[in-house]
Amino acid sequence: MTYKVFQNKLNHKTKKFDLEIFYKSRFIDVKEVIVNKEKFSEMCKQGCGVYKGCWACPPYSPSFLDLKDNFKKMFVFISCIYTNQIRIKNPYLVLFNIYNILGPRMYRLGMVLEKPLNGLLLKSGPCRVCRECSVINREPCKFPNKKRYALESTGVDVQKLAMLLKHELLWYNKKSLPKYMSVVCGVLTNKKILQEDVYKDFKKLFI
Repeated sequence: MTYKVFQNKLNHKTKKFDLEIFYKSRFIDVKEVIVNKEKFSEMCKQGCGVYKGCWACPPYSPSFLDLKDNFKKMFVFISCIYTNQIRIKNPYLVLFNIYNILGPRMYRLGMVLEKPLNGLLLKSGPCRVCRECSVINREPCKFPNKKRYALESTGVDVQKLAMLLKHELLWYNKKSLPKYMSVVCGVLTNKKILQEDVYKDFKKLFI
């Protein structure tokens, strides 16, 4: 079955910036998701300071291939902000500001969607439920029901996933800002909801 890409945009004003925020979503078949758990776990090991520092990250995170067993679809949603709207000289702070605007809201939207979709959220970035993960003290996860895995931590090729929504992910490279920064999330599900209604929930997060 072919699912259409839904897209829209909204305006959001912060204390410092007037922003245009772009949004896309689409239901996909879980069979379309490209997975390479070994590759992305190794990338995390080599380049991420959270490796072994969070129960939701490699090497503790499960494979997407195991998580998808009870699901047929995934609702994928993407938001992005063009970096030229953040007028700060430090490129790292530009990306930091964009993620702080989009990341928490996308996580909250995903958690809201779990109920009507009877699904499981796979988010962007490491788990932030606790300030310091209990894995550091070799203790069990304190909030296993709140813990959510990042897409890439389960081996999902997020670049190829985004392309299923005709969206190219751009990356920070050699102190050169990408044209825009994106946040990608997905909810595993067997149900269907109106994408227009999800976008309305997304807009409410900026009021």
